[in-house]
Amino acid sequence: IRYAPLVAAKGAKVVVECPAPLTGLVASCAGVSEVVARGTELPPFDLHAPLMNLPGLMATRADTIPADTPYLSAPKRAGAELKKALEQAAAGKKIGIAWAGNPANENDRNRSCGAARFARLAEAPNVGLFNLQKDASSAALSQLPLAVDLAPHLDDFGATAFAAERMDLIVTVDTALAHLAGALGRPVWLLLPCAPEWRW
Repeated sequence: IRYAPLVAAKGAKVVVECPAPLTGLVASCAGVSEVVARGTELPPFDLHAPLMNLPGLMATRADTIPADTPYLSAPKRAGAELKKALEQAAAGKKIGIAWAGNPANENDRNRSCGAARFARLAEAPNVGLFNLQKDASSAALSQLPLAVDLAPHLDDFGATAFAAERMDLIVTVDTALAHLAGALGRPVWLLLPCAPEWRW
């Protein structure tokens, strides 16, 4: 999506089709004129291309990768319960965490870890730990008794972005949260296996 401003600069009206939970976030990207939820009727268009084809279509080289961050922004407002939960931790640095990706991913056993790996972060002085793991089980959360659980309030990527923008640091395995943090311009520490996927 970071290529949308480059496409728009060539004179295109950029219409993006994406999964419904991403529509609000994608609409915040410069250069995007319209966002359509996947499965709904598309407006008339002259050309189309998958987002992952844009680097090739734009003849991208290592020195021309669009790197202006942030290129997405969170909604300005969020639900009252999410705002209240974000205020629960004591004063200090807010650290958001996620320890697992989609279990259906063929490489998940190499990228996900247990929630207990994050417990010591909560013991650091002047730190408030926030769970950004959307599908956290009660067993996993029991290993993080000092963490504020934001998962019940993260009903779409906009809410997750709202929470992530308010973190001083995000520590996560290789999952959507890492990409979202980067797109929002938030500091992120990425946990990788000993033999990571080549792009990292």
